[in-house]
Amino acid sequence: MEYMPVAVSSALNKLKRRDPWYGCTYTLNPYRGCEFACKYCYSWAERWEPPYQKKALKSSVSLCTFLSGSKWAGGREDTGPVIFIKSNLPSVLRKELKRKARDVVMIGSITEPYQPCEKQFGLTRRCLDILLEHNWPAQVATKSTLILRDLKTLRALSEKATCTIFITITTLDKELARLLEPKAPSPGERLKVVEKLSEEELEVCVCMIPVFPGLTDNESTIRAVAEAAKEHGARRFLAGLLTLSGKVRERFLALIKTHFSDLLPLYERLYGPSGYPDRTYEAEIVNLARKIRSELGLLGELGQLKGLQHPGR
Repeated sequence: MEYMPVAVSSALNKLKRRDPWYGCTYTLNPYRGCEFACKYCYSWAERWEPPYQKKALKSSVSLCTFLSGSKWAGGREDTGPVIFIKSNLPSVLRKELKRKARDVVMIGSITEPYQPCEKQFGLTRRCLDILLEHNWPAQVATKSTLILRDLKTLRALSEKATCTIFITITTLDKELARLLEPKAPSPGERLKVVEKLSEEELEVCVCMIPVFPGLTDNESTIRAVAEAAKEHGARRFLAGLLTLSGKVRERFLALIKTHFSDLLPLYERLYGPSGYPDRTYEAEIVNLARKIRSELGLLGELGQLKGLQHPGR
């Protein structure tokens, strides 16, 4: 494992409009690359290549070459995985919060904020502390059990501003999860996190994102994940489709060809050059998830969330 510190010029990424699903206006990512090695991660796509990458590596080799040459995203064939550590992110964030309009910040939109290196570098914890200090509402997207370390801060954020935790659970099948998310905590471990966070009265949303065509897109599988979410205390449930752009498509379809070769024609039919799934198919899955959610009494999208409307502001 190689950790490479980089200096960044900005911390918050301002979205063009409030995210219709998550309700955030800003995103914040303490790391680039991820130790969990999820085979479907959209951060492999070329459009997410960070501006500091070439300078940090002092090489003409693109990050996408790294991604395709290693066992998992962020790695190099010669030296192993590389995780970029945004060392100065907390100080940059503190400065930005003083001059930007206060709104909801999603931590972990394109990285795992609680991957193992967080134990050493603590960037996510420091950023949460700064958001709390400035009364900014926050969200965290994670698969990790390490988030429980920061329960005190998360509770304080929830009371002082707003705080929603998104826990990704794509399947309850341990073997399938191990294949698709080889270094992430098991589905059972993540459900325990959902339960613990919910017991602490934090708002938790289980995200079955992505749903995999031919593998997890049937009603019984989606319902099983939604029911498990509810049983463990989650208030919200979302399900969304896989995207396959650039190197993501190449890597994921290689996995499908190796382990589920009979499904390869389905993926080739559903996914065109854009990397996005067929719209009719996507609508079917989203509507199915909404139907299941409604039947179980679970909430869904947070698109109307306004961080500034919290009574404690």
